[in-house]
Amino acid sequence: MSRHLGSLVLATALLLTASACSDDTSPEPEPSDSPTSTTSAPVTSGSPTSQPPTSEPPPSVTPAAGLKMTQGHLSVRAPEGWKKTPEPTTGEFSEQADEAASGSTLYISELPDLAPGAEVDLDVLARSAIKNAHYVQDPEIVEPEEIAGVAWYHTSGFIGGANHEEAFGTITGGFVFQISLRTLKDAMSPAEREDLLASILASVELDL
Repeated sequence: MSRHLGSLVLATALLLTASACSDDTSPEPEPSDSPTSTTSAPVTSGSPTSQPPTSEPPPSVTPAAGLKMTQGHLSVRAPEGWKKTPEPTTGEFSEQADEAASGSTLYISELPDLAPGAEVDLDVLARSAIKNAHYVQDPEIVEPEEIAGVAWYHTSGFIGGANHEEAFGTITGGFVFQISLRTLKDAMSPAEREDLLASILASVELDL
């Protein structure tokens, strides 16, 4: 499994915060009576979003209970048996764990928000993250998820070859947070991947 995720986090945060505070490139909204008009709800960085959750782990989901990964105010549990992977490039900002048998990787990061208090749009953040990652194949932007009481963008899909990624990001409380889970196509079924992801997301905590 590729371990280049940590090397992208600094540039990603710079791009995300630049997108968050840019007002010049925002298109004029379409008239409200237009049948094709859509409006993205902004999120104010520095405070939890008021966006309603699009999905939430059902009560039957058991949170992952393995290795506890912590970056500043963000903590996530990896499944049991996963091992921490050194991140020499951006170890002070990110942490990574691997499960060798399935070739899966869990990555988290926290960076300071360079434009605290600015309104940000989750769709803009997702598009910026995809652009900065330079994937071989771009994942799709799907509906935001509410994780630990905050709305996060969500990208999902194959990113090249047999690598599949579920990635999440948000800006809140003065920090930029990212979580991603990479798995191999033939290592597990889509249902097994969904269960794995649900258990990880159910363990996420933000101490803000």
